[in-house]
Amino acid sequence: MTAGILALVAAALFTGAALQVTLAEQPARLALDEGALLRHWSRSHEWGLALQLSIAGAGSALAALAWWLTGRPGFLVGGLALLATGPFTLRAMMPLSRKLRAIEAGRDAAPVHPLVRRWGTLQATCGLLGAVATALLAATIARSAVA
Repeated sequence: MTAGILALVAAALFTGAALQVTLAEQPARLALDEGALLRHWSRSHEWGLALQLSIAGAGSALAALAWWLTGRPGFLVGGLALLATGPFTLRAMMPLSRKLRAIEAGRDAAPVHPLVRRWGTLQATCGLLGAVATALLAATIARSAVA
């Protein structure tokens, strides 16, 4: 059960980080002028990407271990929901991130605000996946405690 609890902690940390970006950082950065917006997005994105992918990977591995040890499918499904944030980030968010990096490097002149706004919507989707994983893992642990 320890692996399941640690997976839940990781999923909750991931979700909390995603919520902080969506509800606090994103609105604040969108109020900035384009240059400041791009600098802020770039710095926070660099750190946030590494942090969130690490937490999601660890949480997914712990959820898989909990499933293997207990046979409870909720651990597997919750871990897969958390793991899904990785491919989603790579497939949906990375092309947009690369475009923003190209603007930062002066290789593109696209307007920054609409791109960062779109990026924020995708980041919120990651947070939703994390919330689903957190709920599934919490429910699985709760059912395990009752059984």
